[in-house]
Amino acid sequence: MAQQPNNADKEIDLLQVKEKLKGSFSKMSDNIFKALFFIRRNLAVILLIIAAGAVIGYFVDKKVKIYNHQIIVMPNFGSVDYLYSKVELLNSKIKENDTAFIKSLGISEPKKLLSIKISPINSVYDFVHQRETNFELIKLMAEDGSISKVVEDNVTSKNYPTHRVLMSTKDKTDYKKLVSPIVTFFNDNAYYDIIQKEQLKSLDVKLRANDSIIKQIDGILNSFSSGRANVGGSLVYNENTELSEIIKRKDELISEKAILQISRINFQKVVKDTSTSLNVLDRDGVSGKAKFVFPIAFLLLYCLFVLFIKAFKQHSN
Repeated sequence: MAQQPNNADKEIDLLQVKEKLKGSFSKMSDNIFKALFFIRRNLAVILLIIAAGAVIGYFVDKKVKIYNHQIIVMPNFGSVDYLYSKVELLNSKIKENDTAFIKSLGISEPKKLLSIKISPINSVYDFVHQRETNFELIKLMAEDGSISKVVEDNVTSKNYPTHRVLMSTKDKTDYKKLVSPIVTFFNDNAYYDIIQKEQLKSLDVKLRANDSIIKQIDGILNSFSSGRANVGGSLVYNENTELSEIIKRKDELISEKAILQISRINFQKVVKDTSTSLNVLDRDGVSGKAKFVFPIAFLLLYCLFVLFIKAFKQHSN
């Protein structure tokens, strides 16, 4: 007895759902037919709007072009956070349209600079090879999560040796107009200038010390060579462990000297720009697609206008 009312209720609910579905399909079909009739009645106007939008969009695409530019930079002396703050400051001035500030940096066409942003270049291997503690740090962080998340984590990635600065401008530019002033802006800091000078002095001292030790090792090897017999024109030292260690030490010093010389080149600037690519035409988003965007936008505005007029007349009546 208790099941019959439940079955009846279920049948009633199914009938109601069926009726609602029929009503929604009916409304949908009505709207489709209304749209088709609207297009048929206003076909000439619609075609004219599409043609006008395409023509205007074509000239906009031809006149207004967005170009992307990239600088690969290497922040030295622990200046990563300083570099990111500089980029944030400049980007905020661009958003505020503070052309006076941008022009004061030496950028001759401040209104053409549209945006600037920075991101780390994923070079975890270089990060690990910088010092042994970096490898231990990644191992420790990876214990609580996957290694891929650790590598992409902001704390880790910010400390990668190289970073990518991306800029976009209206029309083309060149190194002197855009890149040179921005790199100068990055390097304008009295504190880091002092750190840079001291680091260069330390490098020079280390290089001179390496050269002196290498000369001393060469002197030891020469004296050993003159005091020992040669066999087959080559030096016999396989059984002499001390001599092997001296030669090994010389190789280490030569390798270290090469690294120090490269560091000296990189330390010429607080934020060293290593490579630049300019004037890459932007194909993302709506850039270069105004000939397609404008007709759709104009058509939507026309439809909204027609609906507004129709609603206004109904309320008036």
